[in-house]
Amino acid sequence: LQYTAERTVTLTLPNDGTTEFGRFKESQIHDLTSYTVAKAAVAMKDVQDIPGIQTSKDPATDLGTAVETETTSQDQNIRVKISDQDAKVAQTLVNALVDAYLENAKVQKSQSLKHALEAAHRERQDAIDAQMRIEESKNALAQKVGFNDPETLQKTAEDIRREYTAKTN
Repeated sequence: LQYTAERTVTLTLPNDGTTEFGRFKESQIHDLTSYTVAKAAVAMKDVQDIPGIQTSKDPATDLGTAVETETTSQDQNIRVKISDQDAKVAQTLVNALVDAYLENAKVQKSQSLKHALEAAHRERQDAIDAQMRIEESKNALAQKVGFNDPETLQKTAEDIRREYTAKTN
């Protein structure tokens, strides 16, 4: 007699405007059934207490092969199923796997946000550096030419800015 435990994961499409839901769902099923997530699941205390986990050569691979996922093309839900001779073991395993997946997804999202913030910071710093170079060029030119007329300096700065923008694009 086999018992099947099931848990449903509801997906939310990222708001990046570029992600197609079908591909996103496929990537999430891939992550959910990945070795990395299975390894994190078998490291959880409740799973470690299951007889046979400690004696398995590769419990993460064993768990990965026991997982079934179901979904439909229009559905935002992924049904995760694991069967075992012991209903409590099946439920513990499916809960651990989904919890590990959710934690992994949270970490990935956090890393993505961190990288995006770092990129935005670098872009901002590059813009500040470019503005400083323009100001330095403007001041050097003013000294070289020997004039400090604000209107002429502004026009010169705009010319330099256009030149710089043309070179960087």
